[in-house]
Amino acid sequence: MNEGLIKFNMHFIRADSYVNLFRAQREIKINQDRHLDERALLDPYYSMLPLGVIRYELTADMVITYMNDVMFDIIGYSPEQFYGEMGGNLRQIVHPDDLNLIYQNSLKMIEGEKVEPFVYRFIRHDGSISRVLYYQCTVEAADHRPLIQSMYIWLDSLAL
Repeated sequence: MNEGLIKFNMHFIRADSYVNLFRAQREIKINQDRHLDERALLDPYYSMLPLGVIRYELTADMVITYMNDVMFDIIGYSPEQFYGEMGGNLRQIVHPDDLNLIYQNSLKMIEGEKVEPFVYRFIRHDGSISRVLYYQCTVEAADHRPLIQSMYIWLDSLAL
């Protein structure tokens, strides 16, 4: 009898895991498509800023829902290259020595702790390095879901 209960629980756990995996994959797909919709909505506001702006979902592995043109200039990728070659994953192009710093500071900011803006690097499409001054905050989307909004000042462009 006990063995039957264990098997039942294991099947229940596996079924639940598959459902959660399906939901996560579906959410990622929806959010990858959503960045196209949010671009039309947000570009009138963010296209005039002299800094890069990215908005991320707090769910589904922080999928990007919006990136302005300045941010594409900073990372040196076209939207097609970034979403195609990199799958829209910014961590793929962050300098490996800076990943832990970003992770630790982002967690602090998500939890509401004040973190001063900090510098880190991207590896651009052409292999050159791009340094940015970074800050993020949690904002509310129009549909009331929480988002992370990041702002990037391109330090290398200031020297021009």
